[in-house]
Amino acid sequence: MSAAERRIQAAGVRPRRHTRASRLAAVGTGLIALVIAVRATQAPSTVALILQLSALIVAVLGATLLWWHNSFESRVLVGFALVVIAGGTLLAATAGMPGSRGRGLLPAHLLILGLCAGVALALVADGRARLRRAPLG
Repeated sequence: MSAAERRIQAAGVRPRRHTRASRLAAVGTGLIALVIAVRATQAPSTVALILQLSALIVAVLGATLLWWHNSFESRVLVGFALVVIAGGTLLAATAGMPGSRGRGLLPAHLLILGLCAGVALALVADGRARLRRAPLG
C-alpha cells in the first residue's frame, strides 16, 4: 500500500470506483472534444471559433475529471457539456454558426449528436450501477 493510499484510508475517505460505463463516458467525451477541435480549425468566423474553443475546454475538462475522479461534480460537468454541445450542434445545423448560414445536418453534426447520446446513456448506466452497489440504510 502506498503512502497516499494509507493517508486516504486513515482519513476515512473511500476512493470512488470506476465502472465500465464511467470510463466509456470519459472516452466518449474525449472523442466529442476531438471532433470539436477538428471542426474549430474550419470555423467560419472568430465568434464561431471562440464558441467552439469554449465547448472544447469544457469537454476536455469534463472528460479528464470523469476519467480520474468519477465524482458527482465531474458527471454534472459532462452532463452540462453534453446539453450545451448538442444544443449548439442543432443550432449550427439549423440556423448556422455566427458568420455562416445553416447547411443542414452534416456528418460531423451527426457524429457529435450520436456521441452525445452515447455518453448520456453511459452516464445513466453508471448511475444505475452505483445505485446497485450502494449500501442500504
